[in-house]
Amino acid sequence: MSVNLLRTESRVIRPFKGLNAASNLLDRVQLKQGQKFFSPGTIILPFIKLKEQHFSLVLDTEHDDFISACKQAGLNPDHVTFYVFANSRTLRKSTLIFEMALNEARKVPKEIAIEDTYGDELSRYVFHDSAGFQVVAALVLNQNLQPKPLEIHKVGTFLAKTSFVLKPEEDLSSFAPEPLTDILRADFKLPKSCMSYIYIQETILNTEDLSESITVYLDSEILNLLLIDESDQVSKHLQVALAIQTLEALLMGISRALEKDGLEYSDLSENSGSISFLQKLSGDLRLSIEELLSLCQSDPSKLRSQLEDKFKVQTLVEQLLKRGQ
Repeated sequence: MSVNLLRTESRVIRPFKGLNAASNLLDRVQLKQGQKFFSPGTIILPFIKLKEQHFSLVLDTEHDDFISACKQAGLNPDHVTFYVFANSRTLRKSTLIFEMALNEARKVPKEIAIEDTYGDELSRYVFHDSAGFQVVAALVLNQNLQPKPLEIHKVGTFLAKTSFVLKPEEDLSSFAPEPLTDILRADFKLPKSCMSYIYIQETILNTEDLSESITVYLDSEILNLLLIDESDQVSKHLQVALAIQTLEALLMGISRALEKDGLEYSDLSENSGSISFLQKLSGDLRLSIEELLSLCQSDPSKLRSQLEDKFKVQTLVEQLLKRGQ
C-alpha cells in the first residue's frame, strides 16, 4: 500500500459492468429531519438537533427502478438485498436498521425511519455517540453465484452504496481512531513501538469535511483495550491525550499548507473545513486566529498548555494519580 494513495479516491474503481443504474439510484436517496432534506455526504448539525434524531431516509424512486438496476447488473433481484445500517463515528460499532431482499412482489418503502427503537444493544453505542454517526444505504449481493466475466458473483459484494455522516457543530477532535498495524508503521516509516500517528493529506485546505484529509491511528492492541471500557480513568486520559495531539496536528497541518501555498487564512473559502476549524478553536481557546497560528509556529508548548486547559488535563491526571495511591 502506498502512503500517498491513502483516502484519496473520490469513487472506488470497480471491475464490474452494469452498476451505473444502481449507483445513480442510491445517489438520489436523501436524509430527512423535520422539513429539511440532506443529500449524501457530511451533515453538520447543532448538537441538540443531532440528539433529537427523528431522522428518516427518503427514497425518491419507484420500486421498478430497483428491479431494473439489478437486471442491468445481470442479477436476479431475489439475489440482491437492500440494507440500511448505522455506524458509530467513535467506536467500531454498527446496528442494522432495515433489510429487504428485492423481488417483483415486495415493494421498497418510500421512507425508512432511523430511530433508536430496535432493541439492539449495539444501537445505543451508535445513536448516542457524542461525535455523531453514519447512516449507510447499500445494495448487496446476498448469495454466491456462478462466476462470469465482469459480473458480480461473490456474496457480500456491494452493487452500490451511499452514506450520510452526521456530526455535531461542536465536533473538533472526535476523529474515530483506526488501528495502527505493523504494516502501516512500515508504510509510514514509523518506529516499531510507536503508539499513535496522525496522517494529514495535502488537500486539507480544500476539503469541506476535515475527516477526509486526516486519519488518526492508534496501536491496534491499545485501541481494542480502549474500546472495552471508555469510561475508565486511564481510557479517558488516553482519549484526551489523543484529542490534544489531533488538534495540534491539524493546526500544524493547516499552518504549513497556508505557508506552502503563500496564503493567509482569510484567503480560505467559507466552505473550507479548515476555516471552520480555526474559527471554532479560536472561540474555544479565546484566542484570535492570528494568535493561534502564531503560537503554532513560535511557541507550540504554550499552545499545548492552552489545549490542556480546554480539556481539563490537570484535574484528570490528578484523579488518576490519586486513584493509584
